Amino acid sequence: SVCYVDFSRDGQWITYVAYPEGTLWRSKLDGSERTQLTLPPLAVMNPRWSPDGKLIAFTEVSNGDRRQMGVDTPPRVYVVNAEGGGPLLVASGKDPTWSPDGNSIAYDAGEIRILDLKTGNTTKVDGSDKFRSPRWSPDGNHIMALHEPTRRLMVLDVPQKSWRELAG
Repeated sequence: SVCYVDFSRDGQWITYVAYPEGTLWRSKLDGSERTQLTLPPLAVMNPRWSPDGKLIAFTEVSNGDRRQMGVDTPPRVYVVNAEGGGPLLVASGKDPTWSPDGNSIAYDAGEIRILDLKTGNTTKVDGSDKFRSPRWSPDGNHIMALHEPTRRLMVLDVPQKSWRELAG
């Protein structure tokens, strides 16, 4: 079985998680060139292709020990080359989303945080406490996220640094 599927921007590749193993794979859309990108004990969720199709960001929820996996296990964000190689730990958090230029990743850390991949610096998005599941717009001008306590869908105007409710 598979879960957590994502398509590359060019539509030629997919990435997915094999279940119940929790390993990350990528292949061409027709199933050819299938490559395993992670090994146990990592347990992968929410893979996301970078805009240029060279990298895949994902959430890891076992912290290297699947026997200890549970609700108290802090999730971590990794990046791996789509061609293979060792995954690189980049942040404590989950549910990564790429900026359109591929230079940054926004993620859920109990608040929305943005990691600049060139500098390694992470910044909190103002007003994002208890926001979940960020998604960056294709033009880079907005980040959508769910405000957990109220279950309202909120949109950040990135240039203006202001939130507004989209749906409640």
